[in-house]
Amino acid sequence: MAAVRIDSREVFQEVLAEARAATAALAASVPGWELCETIEAQLAFMAEETAGGAVPAREDQLSTNLGPLAVKNLEESHPAYATLLKELDYAFRRYGALP
Repeated sequence: MAAVRIDSREVFQEVLAEARAATAALAASVPGWELCETIEAQLAFMAEETAGGAVPAREDQLSTNLGPLAVKNLEESHPAYATLLKELDYAFRRYGALP
């Protein structure tokens, strides 16, 4: 796997927007796929929790599971998308430490 590229809160927001767009595109290509709905809900939660520069509570940082979902369901069929989700999940868990 390539090095994690999310090294700041600004980059986190950019990657989050990229992942939300990719999720919308995937959901449009496979209507009714519950996995896309689950992923979008978690991405929306991340966006809400980090809006306006807020730092999520530690329990909220640990409440997402995009990384395991990506590995289990998307790594073979959509590797670049799975990598985005894994990076976001990792960065969200350490969001308070990002500059």
